[in-house]
Amino acid sequence: MAELSRISPAFRELWARHDVFNRPEGWKSIRHPLVGELTLDFFLLQAVDSEHLRLLIYSPRSNSGTAKKIERLLAFEE
Repeated sequence: MAELSRISPAFRELWARHDVFNRPEGWKSIRHPLVGELTLDFFLLQAVDSEHLRLLIYSPRSNSGTAKKIERLLAFEE
C-alpha cells in the first residue's frame, strides 16, 4: 500500500477515506464436472456509500491443488 500511496495521489486519497466495510471472508468448496473439487478463498468488499457496489474476490486456496485445476480449465478454452 505504501508504494501505491506514494505514486498515486488518487489511490492515496481513496485509501485514506476507508470507504469499505463489512469484509466477510472465508472459503468455499465447489465441484466442477471436469476437474472435480475446487477450494477457493473469498473476500467481499462493499463500498460504504452504496449498498449495491460490491467486489467479490475468489482465489485458489493455498496447497489445495485448485490452482492447477484452474490452469487445466483455462487450457480447455484454447
